[in-house]
Amino acid sequence: MLLTILLALAFVALIYRFSWRGCKVGPIRCLAPLLAFVVAGMCAWLGGNALGFSIFSGTQIPWILRGLLGMMLIGSIVWLTIFAILWTWGRRQIGKDTGENERPILGAVVGCWIGFFIVICIVLVIDAAGVLGETLLASRRRSNSVVANVAKIAVYTRESLGDVPGCGIMATWDPMPDKTRRTLEHLLVIADNPQKMRRFLHSTEIQAVLSLPSVYPVFNSDEIQAMVHNGDINGLLTHPKITAILDDKDFQEAVSRIDYEKLLEELAR
Repeated sequence: MLLTILLALAFVALIYRFSWRGCKVGPIRCLAPLLAFVVAGMCAWLGGNALGFSIFSGTQIPWILRGLLGMMLIGSIVWLTIFAILWTWGRRQIGKDTGENERPILGAVVGCWIGFFIVICIVLVIDAAGVLGETLLASRRRSNSVVANVAKIAVYTRESLGDVPGCGIMATWDPMPDKTRRTLEHLLVIADNPQKMRRFLHSTEIQAVLSLPSVYPVFNSDEIQAMVHNGDINGLLTHPKITAILDDKDFQEAVSRIDYEKLLEELAR
C-alpha cells in the first residue's frame, strides 16, 4: 500500500513538473531535449559504430569500446546541434514585451505527454533490468558476488512494481527476445564453469580462429598465455599485439562466421 502511494505521488509530481515547464518555456523548447535525443540516437545507431572503428583504429583504445565511443561521439554532436536549433527556434515564441511564453496551454499539454513518455521509459528500463537480473541469477552459481547482489535488487524492484495495481504486466512481460535470452544464459553458464570454458576455447570454431596466421603466434606467446592464465582481461584488450589482431580483417571475418547460438547451446549442456 505504501509503495503504491509513493509511486502515485511520484507520478503526479513528475507530470506536474513537466507540464509546468512546458507552460513556461513553450512547446518547442520543451520538446527540444527529447527530439534531439531521438535524432541523435538514430544517427548513433546507424553510423556511430563505423565511425568509432575508423577514428580509433590503431589507437590504444580497446577494440570492444571503439564502436561504443563512436556512437557516443556522433550522438553528442548531433544532440547538441539539434538541441541548439530547436531551442533557438523556440525562443521566438517568447513575447518581447512580456518575456512570457505565448503558447502556455500547448506547452503544458506537450510537457504532460513528455512526462508520460519518461514514466514509460523508466518502467521499461526497470522491467528490462529485472529480466536481465533473473537471467543472471539463473545462470550463475556464485550468488554472493556484487553482480549477483545487483541482480537481486533489480529482480526485487521488478516484482514489487508488478504487485502495484495497474502494473501487473511488469511481472509477466519479457522485453528480451527468446533468442537473446538463451544465448546469454548459455554464455553465462560457460563463463561460470572453468571446464566448459576450456571446452569453448578448444572447440573447432574457436580453434579455427586461433589458428589464423595473424593470431596463432600471438596467442601462443608466453606473455599472452600468462595474461590468459591470470584472467587479465584489461591487459589483453589493451595489449598492442591483441589490438592489432582485432583490427585484422581476416580475424573479423572468421569471428563473424561463427554460429555462436549453436556453439554455446551445445557447450552449455
